[in-house]
Amino acid sequence: MSCHYISRAESNVSWRWTKRVGASAALGVVAILVAAASAAERGQELARLFELGFKKTPTGIQEARQQYDALKRSGGADRRLDYAYAVVLCNQGRYRDALPHLANYLASNAADLHARRVEIWALLQERRYVDALDRTTALCRGLSQLKAPDKDACDAAAEFAGAVCGYLQLVRQGTIKPQVLAASKNQAIKLLGEPYAAAFDAGRSAVADRLAELRTQRDARQQQVAADAQAQQAEAKDKLAENRDKLALKQQSAEASAEQVSDAQRKLQVIQHQLTTLTADRARLGAQIISVQAQLNEIANSTQVIDRRTDPARPTIANGGPVSPADPRFAQASALAITFTALNKQALDMDRKMLSLKAEAQELAVKHDHEAESLDKSEADARKVEKLAKALEKQVRRLEDTKSPARGPAMTAEMTRLSTYLPFPYEEEKKRVLDWFEK
Repeated sequence: MSCHYISRAESNVSWRWTKRVGASAALGVVAILVAAASAAERGQELARLFELGFKKTPTGIQEARQQYDALKRSGGADRRLDYAYAVVLCNQGRYRDALPHLANYLASNAADLHARRVEIWALLQERRYVDALDRTTALCRGLSQLKAPDKDACDAAAEFAGAVCGYLQLVRQGTIKPQVLAASKNQAIKLLGEPYAAAFDAGRSAVADRLAELRTQRDARQQQVAADAQAQQAEAKDKLAENRDKLALKQQSAEASAEQVSDAQRKLQVIQHQLTTLTADRARLGAQIISVQAQLNEIANSTQVIDRRTDPARPTIANGGPVSPADPRFAQASALAITFTALNKQALDMDRKMLSLKAEAQELAVKHDHEAESLDKSEADARKVEKLAKALEKQVRRLEDTKSPARGPAMTAEMTRLSTYLPFPYEEEKKRVLDWFEK
């Protein structure tokens, strides 16, 4: 049997070595935990940045900038933060501000196909079409130089490149010289080669299909607009014809009312003339009656008067004595009495006629007022109808003069909008960036 003896010195060395190793391991674990905690905290701050990126108000833009500045102070030279903020800026529509951050990130991450696509998208939004085309060609060149390519990511990049070329050629015609665009497209196809040619064609075809779809929708809307215009024109013409009939009836009614008012005015004038004449005649008759009455009173006040209680043909004197018919006052009194009676009867007839004329005049005055009111209403209605008729005539002329919507190659605002063909992948890029800080 043999045994191995360990001296005290060896034992002390072994113990010190074990202690040192344990301390180092502990420090490593602590460092790992601190780094993990720091990454988790940064991920939360990034999530907050992307949340603010949804806000496009001045306040939201300012808050996003403050959040990015705070991340940069704690993250130092981590260029992934620049890319995260560039994505936020693109989503807020601040493409010009996003481009320097994208360039800063791509300077050390040129193989990031997603980031290169975001840069091209921002350039297109800024209408820097030549730069966007150059970056697209560079993207295709980069795909051909990858040593261990991610097939799905490369296919997506090639499809995006085809969509960019299709967009510039079909949607943004004239922004780049056709020969320059054709040369760049051929170069891109050559750089991509057989592995990605199908994806490139698919991207370009998707733009062509979408453009054709939008043109079909545009034509359908234009046809509907034309049909609606024709229907409005027909409806306006029908209303105009109906309105003209109403106007004719209103004018006839106004003319009839005007004729009745004129007739009432003429009758009133005749009656007023008659009343004026009768009033003058009645005044003269009244004067005659007063004169006869005065003469009779004078005879009655004489010594011998006519007793009206007896037969007028046999007058007596005041004391009851008979009056001789030969007395001249007898004949004068008898004549005056007959004249007085005739004048009173004539006066009564004239008063009755005057009352009748006044009643007729009052009736005509009421009728005149009624017809005048009816005339005013008829004329007001006629003016309204005439005004409406003129408006309808103007509408019909405008509809007749309006040409049918053009169906040429003119592009609508929707058809030229970049997001119609190349929507910005905000959610996709947000998730991709957040995944970087979870690993």
